[in-house]
Amino acid sequence: MATKPVDDDFDFPDRPADPILQVAVPAQDLHLGAATVRPLSRSWMEQYGPQPPGPGMRALDYLILAMFAGSMVLFIRACSWAVFS
Repeated sequence: MATKPVDDDFDFPDRPADPILQVAVPAQDLHLGAATVRPLSRSWMEQYGPQPPGPGMRALDYLILAMFAGSMVLFIRACSWAVFS
């Protein structure tokens, strides 16, 4: 009775099971420390960062407040009309 040889490649961890998956990694890609972050330039922050509100935004804020106050007045009048009529 003949037995087949067992394929034990656990003794050779440096030999991959699939030779196609071997990828050469250069030494500079093995950076294991903290990530290096490039700081943003001042001009980028001035261009895309938060901007102070201008006069147009202030007028829009007042318009929103006036519309809210007007809707509250209409709501109170409608409620008082429904109760006292």
